[in-house]
Amino acid sequence: MNNTFTISSPSYSIDWSPKTVVEEVLQNVSTIINTQIGTVPYARKLGVNSSLVDSPKPNFYCYSNTRNNSKN
Repeated sequence: MNNTFTISSPSYSIDWSPKTVVEEVLQNVSTIINTQIGTVPYARKLGVNSSLVDSPKPNFYCYSNTRNNSKN
């Protein structure tokens, strides 16, 4: 099964009881993408490197793939 989901970054309200697991995962991914590293107390590594904000897409893709692969 191949599903594609779009996650937008505008402000959103948190759904404290999502109806499906997919909704919950998408909300969590959106939270991580919209959080800068170092801004969450007790979870300083949570989020995205803010230096990538205005970088071209290929740079972001390379960084995100490298970061994801290095966590394995």
